[in-house]
Amino acid sequence: MAEESPKYSSKFEESVDSVVVGENNNIYNYFYYREDVSAKPVESQETSAEQQKLPCPYRGLFHFGPNDADVFFGRDHTVDELFEATKIHNFVAVVGASGIGKSSVVLAGLVPKLIKEGNWQFTHFRPSSEPFHGLAKALVPLYTPELNATQQMGQARELANYLRNSTIPLSDVFDEIQQNRPNQRLLVIADQFEEVYTAFDKDEDRQLFLDQILDSVNNKPQVNFVVTLRIDFLNNAFAYRPFAEVLQNTHVNILPMNAEELRQVIEKPAQLHQVNLEPGLTERILESVEGKLGNLPLLEFALTELWSKQEKGYLTHKGYEEIGGVEMALANYADEEYHKLTEADQQRAEKIFIQLVNPGERIEDTRRLATRAEVGRDNWDLVTKLADSRLVVTGGSELKSVSQENPSANLEQVEREETVEIVHEALIKKWETLRVWIDNYRVFRSWQERLRASIYQWQKSEEDRGALLRGFPLNEALHKLERYRSYFSPNERAYIELSRKIDEQEEKERREKEFKLRVVGLGLVIASIYAFTAIRTANIVSKFIRLEQAGASALRQLRSGEIEALVSALRSGQELQTLVNNGLSPEKYPAGSPILALQKILGEIREQNRLDSDQERVHSVSFSPDGKFIATAGKDGTVKLWNRFGQEEVKIKDHEVGDVNSDNYSFDGVKSVAFSPDGKLIATAGDDEAVRVWDLSGKQLAQMDGHESSVKSVSFSPDGQLIASAGKDGTVIFWDLSGKEQKKIDAHSEGINTITFSPDGDKFATAGDDGLARLWDKSGEKLTEIKQGKTVFSVSFSPDGKLLATAADDKAARIWDLSGKEQNTFEDFEDFVTDVSFSPDGKHLATAADNGITRIWNLSRKEIAKLQGHRGTVLEATFSPDGEYLITSGRDGTVRLWNLFAREEEGVGLSGFSKDINTISFSPDGKYILGAGDEGIARIWDSSGKEQAQWIANPRGKVLYVAYSPDGKSVVTAGSNNIVTIWDLEGNSQATLKGHRIWVNSVSFSKDGKFIVTSGADQTARLWNPSGEELAVLSGHKAVVGVVSISPDNRHIVTTDWHGEIRLWDKSGKQLEQWQGHESKINSVDFSPDGAKLATADNNGMVRVWQLSGSKQLEFFSYQSGGINSLRFTPDGKYVATAGMDGTVKVWNFQGWQVSEYNLQAEVFGLSFSADGKNLVAGGYNGTAKLWQFLEPDNLDYLLAEGCNWLAEYLESNPEVGKTLEVCEE
Repeated sequence: MAEESPKYSSKFEESVDSVVVGENNNIYNYFYYREDVSAKPVESQETSAEQQKLPCPYRGLFHFGPNDADVFFGRDHTVDELFEATKIHNFVAVVGASGIGKSSVVLAGLVPKLIKEGNWQFTHFRPSSEPFHGLAKALVPLYTPELNATQQMGQARELANYLRNSTIPLSDVFDEIQQNRPNQRLLVIADQFEEVYTAFDKDEDRQLFLDQILDSVNNKPQVNFVVTLRIDFLNNAFAYRPFAEVLQNTHVNILPMNAEELRQVIEKPAQLHQVNLEPGLTERILESVEGKLGNLPLLEFALTELWSKQEKGYLTHKGYEEIGGVEMALANYADEEYHKLTEADQQRAEKIFIQLVNPGERIEDTRRLATRAEVGRDNWDLVTKLADSRLVVTGGSELKSVSQENPSANLEQVEREETVEIVHEALIKKWETLRVWIDNYRVFRSWQERLRASIYQWQKSEEDRGALLRGFPLNEALHKLERYRSYFSPNERAYIELSRKIDEQEEKERREKEFKLRVVGLGLVIASIYAFTAIRTANIVSKFIRLEQAGASALRQLRSGEIEALVSALRSGQELQTLVNNGLSPEKYPAGSPILALQKILGEIREQNRLDSDQERVHSVSFSPDGKFIATAGKDGTVKLWNRFGQEEVKIKDHEVGDVNSDNYSFDGVKSVAFSPDGKLIATAGDDEAVRVWDLSGKQLAQMDGHESSVKSVSFSPDGQLIASAGKDGTVIFWDLSGKEQKKIDAHSEGINTITFSPDGDKFATAGDDGLARLWDKSGEKLTEIKQGKTVFSVSFSPDGKLLATAADDKAARIWDLSGKEQNTFEDFEDFVTDVSFSPDGKHLATAADNGITRIWNLSRKEIAKLQGHRGTVLEATFSPDGEYLITSGRDGTVRLWNLFAREEEGVGLSGFSKDINTISFSPDGKYILGAGDEGIARIWDSSGKEQAQWIANPRGKVLYVAYSPDGKSVVTAGSNNIVTIWDLEGNSQATLKGHRIWVNSVSFSKDGKFIVTSGADQTARLWNPSGEELAVLSGHKAVVGVVSISPDNRHIVTTDWHGEIRLWDKSGKQLEQWQGHESKINSVDFSPDGAKLATADNNGMVRVWQLSGSKQLEFFSYQSGGINSLRFTPDGKYVATAGMDGTVKVWNFQGWQVSEYNLQAEVFGLSFSADGKNLVAGGYNGTAKLWQFLEPDNLDYLLAEGCNWLAEYLESNPEVGKTLEVCEE
């Protein structure tokens, strides 16, 4: 029998210095963990006491370590191959599929074999989220062995920064290590090296890391690197040529085990303890695993489980069946442990596990190391419980400063941050519950990892303000924070809140500065145009200033009252129209915010009418089946019937008891109102314990008395023959239309808030104050019970009757199937969710909340609309029968009608990309659009959004820029490699332009098609003919040359760089001028259509317009929020459009006023106008692209008419408001 291995707990057995391997060897920085062998005793009573004490020789989901060499079988040939490769090459990659045993081959196979040579030292790291830090931690115990463990923690952070900044080359570190131990070779083991391809945001940072390793292995013969790499990341590795050249000849493939090797894995560890398998069991197990990739960890886990069920020295068929075999053992075990948790702990477990997975994009999902803060410090007790169950492993490999506010704190003031990770990626693949969680939160988690990268960059910059979020990234973060607050760590929440605070502060300072500059110049503009006297000019200036402020104020009103905002904007617009009706050119309007306010409000508004109920509170609202009438019910006991246009038709006031003036008066009015299916009757339920039926003239037809307390909900059956009522007494009563009671059910132990019939009438559902929603058949037998929070306010059937939606005080709305299984969750509302309803087509869900906000969602949990304006709780939200409208009622006494789709910003979505679109362009004839980006694919759409062609333009990286030839018959692409390619419209290569040494940022055709200009990271721009011949090199820039542009007459070329410098050249490549144009990186440049002006935009959001001759600055203005990625003149030259980091395209006049806006709802990287100026296209983050009809910003008359049309019904119902809008009377 083999000697018993040491016992370890399921947590990391960890030492900063080393783990002892054999007698005299250490693996530094190796966190060695394994199952506690005593934690899983043999269960069988038929096994001897001696056998029950045997340690388990199988490893479960943990990899084999150096001390497990005695139980590591089946890889002799692979270990020998790796051993020989290590003798020949200083860098060896061990490549194989996930779960094939790469780490075990290195640690339990190679390392013990090298130890026998006697002259090796070992260190180990995982790149994790900070590869430089991971490498530094591995080297510090050897680099500075004189430091104690605490000092080495701080030294690792310092060394990581030195390596990252190239202050200390990695080769120098190895020189120092070699001096400390001159007679030993060093093996650096980099486990899970694929993490290098998920840790870095920028290719340049990753390449720096790889270059340092390659330089060391090429120049330090005493240093060896062995890395383990998942095979699905091999393409990523080959994308960087220097690394690919090394990797191509120095990798060892780990192949799936054959039958004989698998037999050794199954039988030999047990035989070490004189335990055998029953006849035929090995063959049975082999059938489940042979030839099936990734099943090795499942096999090892199943054998570990099987070990505990041995009987009389045998592993049995019976035990194998009990664990569920190889395929089901892990999933069964995980489900078993999960269902042992309380309901509250199951919800916490979901939040923990989704933080332990890196969601893959076109690659498999991978596990990640999460800190205690990331999974929630309040959840750590559950993490410990999950670790005891062997579903996760905990440790403390990350370091942090004690004082997060002081990044330069004493290096000895560091503490270990506890960490947790999933025990093995097999759990991600095979546990269905976890798969569902991952898919539900995939988009959010991908975004959250990008956020963490931003936080890391901010911390690395010593918390520079410039590294905070701005523009669209900030808006997106605030939206995510609102929806998923409990999934953020305190550090992440603080970063977002600080970004918001600084952004608001900077925006306020910018507005004040800009406004002062405009006021100074405004008088000069007016006086020069009109030749007015000084006094009259001052009066007009004063009016324009007031109008500018009024337009900005209208925009701010949009979130608190949409109708009020539009009324204010119309008033400002009509006054501006009056002031400029003498023929002043629109692009010279001295006030732009009234136009912008109209354009933005009309693009976003959804509130179309408001019913003046004259009530303190409106409890209930309902559409008639034909959509022509609306019924409302309020606190004062009044029911009102309105026509669709908001005019009151009938008023019923009969639900009232007691003396209103009495001190004991507590009547809460009518609680519920419903139309009959034929629309001829109305049923009401009230606080007076009665249910009443009315015709549409207001005549009462029946009264039902049977409840012992307030009646809170009433509903007609789909056939119109029954009325169901539910009340505070917990009962449901069914009535016929004459008022006769048909059935009474004690449905809930506390009050019932909602009762509703299924569409077919065979079932009904109730929601109660006992925290339950219940589904019943029509006879009153309970079918399903759903628990949610302490109070369920609302329940609703989907139109097909297959789903239920509930809203409750747990700040969530949830969708369930009829068996009570949860299908989807809409959570992290700020307050209680008070109502929920499906749209008539079943594709959308409306939720109303205690904070006055109503939201429209699709069933994938994407928010479609956010309806704001109610002051206080929204009590009900109901779709119109056609689904086009939503009507809401609230505690503020208002009833609001929302048009959900009529004002959606016009535009055609361009689909096909899933990653960032970096560049987009119209064809010269305006019929086609070319886009490309991070996927390396070029794609052409027609103007309807239909894809016409696509091809791989850069197989190893990104496409950064595209352009059409002037005749539209070919296109040119440039990207992250150093090659520029000309293609026909079907993707056939026509010519390649080779000359740039590294990546190419932009490319442009001359308007006559005779030459091409490119710009690159090698600090040059280059001229070419279309056949690919290089004509000239434009050198002189001291930084990366970002973008170039060619003048319309083909005589001039402008180049810009990342240090803000601008240079002007003639077409032969001779430099004419140079000047410092910006203080930061210039992202875009464009010539005006007449060639007389030049516009540039930078990373700080500054636009500058220059006179071409003499480089004189004509205008400048700053973007409202965040930097600018792209800029274009409109084809008529009157305006400049900017593509921003805030997700919008903004259009500006040359006075610096923003005059219109188009919302892509994703960071915009590229934009283009059609040649006729009638269309605008933009592309950006995550493959988002949209085509709009471009409206002339000077069309004030059109905007005023649109606003008046929108408010027509409201103004008819509110004539006093209409009197202030003369423009609408016209």
